[in-house]
Amino acid sequence: MMRFGQAKHDERIVQQAFLDAFPNPERIGCPGDDLIRAIARKKIDSDKSVRRHIRRCSPCSQDLLTFRHQWRTVKITRFAVLAAAATVLIVFGIYWRQTISHSPSPHSNLIAGNQQPLNLETGTLDFYDSGVRRGTGNVAPGPVQTVRSSARILVVILPMASLPGEYEVQIRNGSDDGKTIKVVRAIASNKANGRTALQFDLGAPLLPGSYGAAFRPQGSNLWSYGTFTVQ
Repeated sequence: MMRFGQAKHDERIVQQAFLDAFPNPERIGCPGDDLIRAIARKKIDSDKSVRRHIRRCSPCSQDLLTFRHQWRTVKITRFAVLAAAATVLIVFGIYWRQTISHSPSPHSNLIAGNQQPLNLETGTLDFYDSGVRRGTGNVAPGPVQTVRSSARILVVILPMASLPGEYEVQIRNGSDDGKTIKVVRAIASNKANGRTALQFDLGAPLLPGSYGAAFRPQGSNLWSYGTFTVQ
């Protein structure tokens, strides 16, 4: 049985013999490269006389084969470029979708800068006039503050003259000198009304009952205290 490689070799010999069978060194009657190139790229349909000339002119036949080979190479290159571009777009699209799916949207439940949920209930503790600083001449605390048991975000308005900055906050069970059950750190800032307040996430709502709050600037030993009730 004839091997495939031998068959291709014999085919090339026959083809070359055909291309040498009709020499036309003077290129008499040849239609020109532009027309043969257009025929090779199938841009036009050649008439019978042109096709007859190409079949009986070895140089024109050789030109036709050369232009066809060049055109196939161009198409393969274009296809490879388009395929590569499509692959890049697909990969970028997957990456973009994954990035978007893992990024907070403008309507997500995060407070910018604090990474705190927006859609959770907020309670406010106002210790501006009632907070006590132990060891000072401050008066006793005023009315006990109240928040709902469903509140998870606490906004604490600090006692008068409190400065902005990082604070340590302790939530204590029963009263301000009770057992500490939560410790958080939050950044206090000045509000439009001139008061200093901080906001933090409790992590989980507090059970109904009485609580104390102790807070101090980070690195300071001067604590302020207040009491509140969860209902």
